[in-house]
Amino acid sequence: MLMPPFFDCQFLDTDGTPLASGLLYTYDTGTTTPRTSYEDQAGASPNTNPIVLDAAGRCNLWLTSGVEYRLVLKRSDASTVFTRDDVMGAQEPGGSSNYVQFNVGGVFTGDADFQWSASTNVMTLGSVATPATIKGTAGTASEAGAALSIAAGAGGSAAGIGGALTLSGGAASATNIAGGPINVGGGAGNGTGARGNVVLNPSGSALTTTAIGGFVMIPTCPGTPTGVPATIPAGCVPLVFDTTGVKLWIYTGGTWKGVVVA
Repeated sequence: MLMPPFFDCQFLDTDGTPLASGLLYTYDTGTTTPRTSYEDQAGASPNTNPIVLDAAGRCNLWLTSGVEYRLVLKRSDASTVFTRDDVMGAQEPGGSSNYVQFNVGGVFTGDADFQWSASTNVMTLGSVATPATIKGTAGTASEAGAALSIAAGAGGSAAGIGGALTLSGGAASATNIAGGPINVGGGAGNGTGARGNVVLNPSGSALTTTAIGGFVMIPTCPGTPTGVPATIPAGCVPLVFDTTGVKLWIYTGGTWKGVVVA
């Protein structure tokens, strides 16, 4: 149950005086179909319909989440003070327990456009039917677009190792269905501007010959690859290193082609 969008559930007559013994009717919005409201947040105690206001024009009023109400306020003589449609309870700042959500529809149920779980530390973006995009703000005129950085946490001040940054495509939910890919690409250029590069070493300097980190890691296999890669995007080739034959293999032209690494 949610509170209605009022500072306090006190109702006044048109002259500003408390509507003592007034009558508040609750319906589905735009109709005269009664809709239950409640005296408590848990929804354990339904209000009467109409609700009879006390001497100060007050009542306990809780509305069902996600439901639009029509409120009709009448005096004790049944004359109408006002009719209001599309009344909804104030939205909660999250969905289920330990979650924060954002939905365009304003209802914290079902598929969320944005969801953060405090219990699993997982952020979910996008709906089932629509891919999610995280991007910096576009530049205007000759200005550069805003950079977008995703960084894992730094290690502790003593001997803490920095946190890993893991990007995972969506797992398939049915048998024999491919999982979702991870797509990384530079931004499109405008006019004669070149497309942005995919940079794997953003430090701006080369690795030293004694470096022990900062390397690009590629997948390995213990022998000549024989599988046919599935769902290869246009303009891309699969790459793997054979640790047994010490060969770098690239799948191109419908076959694996390898080169010995000296």
